[in-house]
Amino acid sequence: MPGNQVLKLEVNEKVLALAHLPPALEGLSLVHLSDLHFSGRVDRDYFLSVVKLANELQGDLLALTGDICDVARYVEWIPTRLAGWKAAWESFSCWETTI
Repeated sequence: MPGNQVLKLEVNEKVLALAHLPPALEGLSLVHLSDLHFSGRVDRDYFLSVVKLANELQGDLLALTGDICDVARYVEWIPTRLAGWKAAWESFSCWETTI
């Protein structure tokens, strides 16, 4: 489809200087995934490759935001497809369905 970016994966690196950042957080890295759009249009293996790439970035923290799921029946894919996502710091998952 013209203009469709469904398979476009973009990696951007940003370095931020934050005033008054506690010394314990100096050098903290965040891996942020957004707009995954679980809809069934993209094979499950695509999301496994996204997780693999995210893990290669070796972030201290992970964030998943944005348009995560477009079709309710694919909500069940989310925990299994993103289960291998790793961060240096401990993490927790919270899934809230608002479809």
